[in-house]
Amino acid sequence: MSILDRLLKDMESYIPPEPKKMSVEFQLGVMIGEYIVYKYLPTINVECQSNHTINVSDDEEKEYNRLQEEWHKDYNEKNKPVQKWIDYRTYAHMLEKKYLPQVLECYVNKIDVENITELKAGIRLTLWDCDICSYKIENDDDIIIEEQKYPFDYQTLIKLNLDIDREIIC
Repeated sequence: MSILDRLLKDMESYIPPEPKKMSVEFQLGVMIGEYIVYKYLPTINVECQSNHTINVSDDEEKEYNRLQEEWHKDYNEKNKPVQKWIDYRTYAHMLEKKYLPQVLECYVNKIDVENITELKAGIRLTLWDCDICSYKIENDDDIIIEEQKYPFDYQTLIKLNLDIDREIIC
């Protein structure tokens, strides 16, 4: 067996399986989701940075950092300080509710698809994967898609509502 044959045989275990076929609507949803993340998705400056970062007050930033440091200081694998984590995340959610828009309105070119469920699934996947989305995207009803007609143009408006009832996971 030649070196090339052995290398090819060894590489077979590293080659990922071919991805499952995705619908065009799903793929379009993924692209629209990426566009929303890039152009519209806001974050607060203490959590992370995006193209639309909103600054919180200095006092709120200090309190956020204090809670974060308390949680990090006492965290270890054997004894997770659950209450400190809950306090830290509750404060972060309070800041998001205070500073982020309650309804995020995202305008895209007119969307005309047959399977709106697949489109929303693609949008949802991208917003979930970005790890900075504070908007409710759990099911199809959370992603509102409306057609907008203007005198010489058509656009699609995608609305997302702030997830104000988000559960803190320990």
